Amino acid sequence: MAGPIRQDQTLAVLYDLALTIGGEVAVAPLLTRTLQRLLYHTGFSVGIFLSDIAGEEGGQVEAKIEAVVGDFSLIRRQGGRLRLPAALVRAQAELEEAPDLIAALPLRKQQRVILRVPVGELGVILLLAPQSPATGLPLAAILAPIAANLEKALALCRNYESTYEEIVQHYAESQLVQQLYGDIFNSTRDGILITDHHQRIIDVNASFSRVTGYAREEVLGKTPRVLASGRHDALFYADMWRSIREKGYWKGEIWNQRKNGDHYPELLSIGVLRDGGGDIIHYFGVLTDISSLNEVQGRLERLAHYDFLTDLPNRFFFGDSVEQAIARARRVGRWVAVACFDIDHFHKINETHGRAFGDKLTVAFAQRLNEALAAGEAAGRLSSEHFAVILPDLAHWEAAEPRLIQLLSLFGAPFTVDGQEILISTSAGVTLFPADDSDTDTLLRHAQIALHQTKDENRGGLRFFDAAQDRRARERRVLLARVKQALAAGELRLFYQPKVRLSSGEIIGFEALLRWFDPDRGMIPPGEFLPVIETSPLIIDIGDWVMREALHQAAQWRESGLETKVSVNIAALHLQQPDFVDHVRAALADTPGTPAGSLDIEILESVAMQNLDHVRAVIDACRAFGVLFALDDFGTGYSSLAYLKRLPVDILKIDQSFVRDMLNDDSDLAVVEGVISLAHVFRRQVIAEGVETAEQGAQLIRLGCDTAQGYGIARPMPGEAVLEWARRFKPDPSWTV
Repeated sequence: MAGPIRQDQTLAVLYDLALTIGGEVAVAPLLTRTLQRLLYHTGFSVGIFLSDIAGEEGGQVEAKIEAVVGDFSLIRRQGGRLRLPAALVRAQAELEEAPDLIAALPLRKQQRVILRVPVGELGVILLLAPQSPATGLPLAAILAPIAANLEKALALCRNYESTYEEIVQHYAESQLVQQLYGDIFNSTRDGILITDHHQRIIDVNASFSRVTGYAREEVLGKTPRVLASGRHDALFYADMWRSIREKGYWKGEIWNQRKNGDHYPELLSIGVLRDGGGDIIHYFGVLTDISSLNEVQGRLERLAHYDFLTDLPNRFFFGDSVEQAIARARRVGRWVAVACFDIDHFHKINETHGRAFGDKLTVAFAQRLNEALAAGEAAGRLSSEHFAVILPDLAHWEAAEPRLIQLLSLFGAPFTVDGQEILISTSAGVTLFPADDSDTDTLLRHAQIALHQTKDENRGGLRFFDAAQDRRARERRVLLARVKQALAAGELRLFYQPKVRLSSGEIIGFEALLRWFDPDRGMIPPGEFLPVIETSPLIIDIGDWVMREALHQAAQWRESGLETKVSVNIAALHLQQPDFVDHVRAALADTPGTPAGSLDIEILESVAMQNLDHVRAVIDACRAFGVLFALDDFGTGYSSLAYLKRLPVDILKIDQSFVRDMLNDDSDLAVVEGVISLAHVFRRQVIAEGVETAEQGAQLIRLGCDTAQGYGIARPMPGEAVLEWARRFKPDPSWTV
């Protein structure tokens, strides 16, 4: 037993009952299944369908017990008639405590509460329970459309059964008066066709022509295959004819095709007539067009899955999307964000402008949200002003926040409703799977808890449900804001680490390294802020600033007599921008007199492989105006011949982790040798990072790598210190040849 209906289950319950009613073609199973589903959904104990109610006298009526579920004593009297108080069966649809009235029913166990659901003129459903269900919903009103649907289905089934029985009887008894046959054949609302034993049509009635569009003369001599829609395969028809051969009949739902080409659903019953020797002499079919019933079911199905006002998925259907996203995330090890959005002070908008205005604003809000969703993302409406969004397939949890902030920003622009402009604020709460490894309902509840916390503390903002994640997200937002402020205030600086030719001491360039000098904390380690800004759009502004600043510094050195080049590190988000090449051109143009070849760009292997075709195009475009590319930390990522062949970088940089231990670790030495060999084979320049001792430099020279950088050569230094260092630098004697 499912228990009493909750408000958020109403449409789903109606949909289930509609499917139950539409799925039966005979009266008995239709009533029994309907009562079973009603008891399941409402929590009542006993269900009864009374029909043929008549003969009121002295406040009493007679009624036929047509179907019973839940009481064995009454089931034994099914099909019989009872004399009952009229107030029990003829009162309006309502829920009430009426133990005295219920006592008139010969029940095995007495009940106290009754819910009446009248079914038009055909009868009444009585649902009984020992106590009132724990729901405040108007059950009688909720079930009224189901009762109306049941009335139509009962009429169809009864007409269908009676027509079928009459055809069997009157065709089998050929001695019956032909006038009686004609009355039945031509007056029924169901279509009838009769064939000979070769399945050639020999007669149809007027209802057949009305349903199919074929006149009688158009189908005589043809087989029923003229109606085939093509929707059913050979196995369907094989099963149908097997039933006809073995049982003498077949009943079911089938899709056929009208003369105009339209497909329609029908209830079809096929039977056979045999001669005295048992041979088949005729087939006959009785068909009922159920298009209108299916249309009602379709509308109910739509209501069961989509919000009637915004046409967004409702809570149930949206929950299916969440479950699918979680199942995929479990398989592939990804993150899923489930977020709830809320229109702040929505009740005040309704009070000020009216509910109709609020409905139109809700529709506009939903449209703006839905149109902004990317592939794979989904939105739903949970309640009047609550919406939900799912962000599936996230590589890491940090990816959720910028996307949600982007969605929140959509609602900063005014809405126009009934010619009136209105500004709103929107709050959001989010929870993240698998950190929040809960079921769908719990994830939505957690997102709503986070939303309410946002509204309590910071309307118009975003909050994470998990306390630790929320703290990290807040810290990340604070840090991003602080770095942005630092960029504007001139707190960011570049330090430069030289790259030299070991054997001659020639300075071939400087790598620009970002440093942050906070007025209060002093220099902040790069590892504390760089990983955060690399996934934020702020990295684009910082990357552009780094290119310009490094080129300006190189120009100053050039004026002082040091002719050299600078290299800058570019993050993945920056490099993947469609207009990145224009950013590089702009940085070069901002430094007049900069000679070609003054700038190198360093990228990580992992960055290059994210979108290889785009990166190749960027490298080719930049090389055309003298900018070379270096593959940084080579050896830690892909490092394959295939990738190196496809990626037209000019320089390979051996990661410092291999250089540092190559004198003591044979595997690191092998990696260093391998990278140097690859560089020579592919005619790439090679630079070793992390040279800290003279012995490491000497080993690199022996292996064929003559260019390096590291603390053994010089630590990163401010731009103003470079000239003095350059004048005083001398390579280690063991390096010179």
